[in-house]
Amino acid sequence: MDKWSYSSSASKMDISQIGSLDFKPMIHKNRLAELAPQNAGYVYLKADFTLEENLLGKPLSLFAGRIIWADEVYVNGHRIGSTGSGPPRASNHWNIPRLYPIPDMFLNGKRNNQIVMMVYVDTEGALSDIPVIGPSVEMEKQNRLHRFLNVEINVILTFFLLFISIYHFLIYWYRKKDVSNLYYSLLLVSFGLYNANMFIWAAVKKVPHSRQMFIGVVFLLGGSVHDILLVVFNLNSGIYIAGWGLFPDNPPLKSPEQ
Repeated sequence: MDKWSYSSSASKMDISQIGSLDFKPMIHKNRLAELAPQNAGYVYLKADFTLEENLLGKPLSLFAGRIIWADEVYVNGHRIGSTGSGPPRASNHWNIPRLYPIPDMFLNGKRNNQIVMMVYVDTEGALSDIPVIGPSVEMEKQNRLHRFLNVEINVILTFFLLFISIYHFLIYWYRKKDVSNLYYSLLLVSFGLYNANMFIWAAVKKVPHSRQMFIGVVFLLGGSVHDILLVVFNLNSGIYIAGWGLFPDNPPLKSPEQ
């Protein structure tokens, strides 16, 4: 699937309708929004492929990596999977690797196979990886690796940040004069909340749109609080080595004018 072509439309078209569109060679898979009318709408990616002899009769899957925003994938006109959604309740599952099994009945044997990806974009849109069709076992390994690097490792990081946050809050609780520990604890909580955006969509794929909007607002607030606390903490405590309890016990130095 080396040669991809694209077309686009402002609103979603049925798979049976896109054959009438004018497809052009695709150059940049990381700038899909530029291919849509006014940088928003649907981009249709199409590619023909043949199957190697050693793949015939084996369970196959499509590994498409991460896609911004949402996608719906067809093989020979048959829908094999989707992630996220477009208007009126658009959701951007940007950090979730896509893995879609391909039923053998959808394939036309060795030749004359075609894949179509409908990708919803809005201001931004991209394929983070090159879509690959291969044995399901191998594609599952690729999917697990990408999920670990993009999703699960951030779960570990977030819980680590929360653990360190509790540690510094307890220091502040027993030594109230070390206010910098409180600031640092709140800073880590806000950063952990913001970092959860890297994995939470993997857990809320089926959550109603209203709750997804609420989660999105929480993450935006977490990021804003993090930025504010970072400024306050630096002004109050200066630069220090985090995580080892090396915090200044003295207040910030005052200028001669003060």
